[in-house]
Amino acid sequence: MSNEQEVKALIEEQGKLVKSFRKEVVDKINTNEEKSKQFVNDKDANMQKRLDEIEEKINKSNRKVLEGASEDNNKEESKELKGLYDAYVKFGEKKIDRNDLERMKELATNEYQKRLNKAAGDPVVSYTDASGGHLVPEFMYQTILNNFQEIDPMRSEADVVSITSNKIEFHTGFDASAGWEAESFTYNSGTAPDAADPSFSRKELSCDVLAGQIRLSLEALEDIPNIGSYVTERLGTKMAYTESKAFIDGSGSGQPTGFNISTNRTLMAAQGNVVNAGGTETMASNTVFDYDEFFELQSTFKTGYQSNLKWYFNLDTLGKLRKVQDSQGNYLWAGALQGAAEAHPATISGRPYVVLPSLANLAADTYSVYCGDMKQAYKIIQRVGMSVKRLDEFQYPDVLFIARMRIGGDLVLPEALGYMKGAA
Repeated sequence: MSNEQEVKALIEEQGKLVKSFRKEVVDKINTNEEKSKQFVNDKDANMQKRLDEIEEKINKSNRKVLEGASEDNNKEESKELKGLYDAYVKFGEKKIDRNDLERMKELATNEYQKRLNKAAGDPVVSYTDASGGHLVPEFMYQTILNNFQEIDPMRSEADVVSITSNKIEFHTGFDASAGWEAESFTYNSGTAPDAADPSFSRKELSCDVLAGQIRLSLEALEDIPNIGSYVTERLGTKMAYTESKAFIDGSGSGQPTGFNISTNRTLMAAQGNVVNAGGTETMASNTVFDYDEFFELQSTFKTGYQSNLKWYFNLDTLGKLRKVQDSQGNYLWAGALQGAAEAHPATISGRPYVVLPSLANLAADTYSVYCGDMKQAYKIIQRVGMSVKRLDEFQYPDVLFIARMRIGGDLVLPEALGYMKGAA
């Protein structure tokens, strides 16, 4: 090989070596750079995650502190309000400081606004004398509602809606039609039941004033501990019995409209939810129950209501049901009672029952047994809040307390409720 060729070969070899070296070095640098970037990114992500965790712990700790402070503040305000309310009940407006009265109004308003999540400046009720006195503390009001529910089964069975206005409108449905095109179903946009502007069925419920009163001597006011709670709860108990009867037999004039009045029974009968709907609409006997009639009434309801059906009657009717015997003298109720003893509620034709004390005893031409989905059928509305007024000038040395609540109720879905009428 000539010198020229040897030099050329060496140069080419050198070039290959340089190229190989550069590639190896560059690749190594790139690889290390990527690894470095990934390492930095991973460390940054882990550090950020840890910082986020620390920040969340700090925020959570702060929230607990704030919530604890808020809860402590709420407890202090409730305690203060109870003391002011007790003083009002015990001594009356004329014997307590005007600033204390204003403070009581402010605290009571704040409590109800929290309950309703309402904006400041939108009070639950006014506090003029015309409104009936002073709003009871919210925690007492909640206790009263709980007592109402224990005394008044309708509050547990019906749908109860709390409102801040004096009335509410319910939409109970609208008409529609359907059919098969192959059977000459007619499309008529002008006369179809749900044409252009659907015609909804509406039911407007308004609140009426339910009042209660209690008379106490000055000695009782001085001696009874927690006098505010005592007065309020006693008034609430009496009022609960009164409203319970109104939800069943109320005339609708200055009081709720009961589901047991003739107008509402007519609406139920129009849906076919009665025994012997096409005939006498009465039971065969007022003394000997025929369980076939219970199955008959139950079967009149649409499928959508079947899973929530319940029976409604009073204790007298329940007693008669328990006495029903078969041809061998065995009590048919025994099976149901055995189920109840095993923590399964007693049922009639497979559905549970509820005792409504205000329903009439089973007798001639009375409406003593109802069946249906009461949550769907009947609505109860209540204006939030209860006020108490102390009247010192009533009859010395006694003091009269008057409580006021606004409550309404009516049957809004007749197809969800039906009845059995006593034999003539």
